[in-house]
Amino acid sequence: MPRSPVVLEKQPWEQLLFDFDFSGHFGTEDAITSATILAPELVGGGGTATLTAGNTAWSGQRVQALFSAGTDGQRYLVTCRALTASERVELEGCLVVRERV
Repeated sequence: MPRSPVVLEKQPWEQLLFDFDFSGHFGTEDAITSATILAPELVGGGGTATLTAGNTAWSGQRVQALFSAGTDGQRYLVTCRALTASERVELEGCLVVRERV
């Protein structure tokens, strides 16, 4: 099944919760039993990722994580892994950090 990319955006100072929706990736009766957000990676290499992810929570087929920091103008690869009793699915997305003027 094709997966739609997750695209997120925040400002450097903001600390925001973002949702990852796994509905359509698991059976309708499956509920997430465990979820992990991998350390964000800077897209394009060079330097270290200053974006942080924490406070991961899940319910049903949705995962929520808190993202903070990040460098203005940078894009980060964000990976969310979720498990049910019988399946493992990984969603990846791009989190863009941009100061809005």
